[in-house]
Amino acid sequence: MVFEQQGCGNCHTFEAAGSTKNQGPNLDEVARRYDAAFIRESIVDPASYIEKGVGGSIGGDTSYRNIMLRFGPNPETEANRLTDAQLADLVSFLTQGAR
Repeated sequence: MVFEQQGCGNCHTFEAAGSTKNQGPNLDEVARRYDAAFIRESIVDPASYIEKGVGGSIGGDTSYRNIMLRFGPNPETEANRLTDAQLADLVSFLTQGAR
């Protein structure tokens, strides 16, 4: 599974994956609030929108500090390279798992 292979659970809470970290936004909250296109863009270009929140929660006045690298066809590192199919699978997992 791409979520596990790429280490998403090392920074994010996502119930469907059993991850509970809160360095980045809670992906259950993200998936309930935003559509698939937004989620895809946030994976491909994490700096395109910086969520506000604290300790994994969304909302509040404090912006998360973007430390997430880009994932997808043109990442900074080879390890973060995802095919279009892998990216689509990851977005689908995130959007479907949060329901």
